[in-house]
Amino acid sequence: LGLRPVFFLDDDWSKHGRHVHGIQVLGSPEEIARWRKDYEVEAAVLAMPSAPVKRVQEIYKLLASEGLKVE
Repeated sequence: LGLRPVFFLDDDWSKHGRHVHGIQVLGSPEEIARWRKDYEVEAAVLAMPSAPVKRVQEIYKLLASEGLKVE
């Protein structure tokens, strides 16, 4: 996709503060507005294969409302 990951957000609280492939999991998707202030973010990759469709839709709307391009 030609994107460079700068952080992850995850619903799983046990992953917060950890690193995945050297990239830190900062918090939950609902915190995107907070983290956008510290990082230059233009797009988000929404990858939640085991999440219910309703949850994926909620997060998509949240990311889009922040003006992010959602892949």
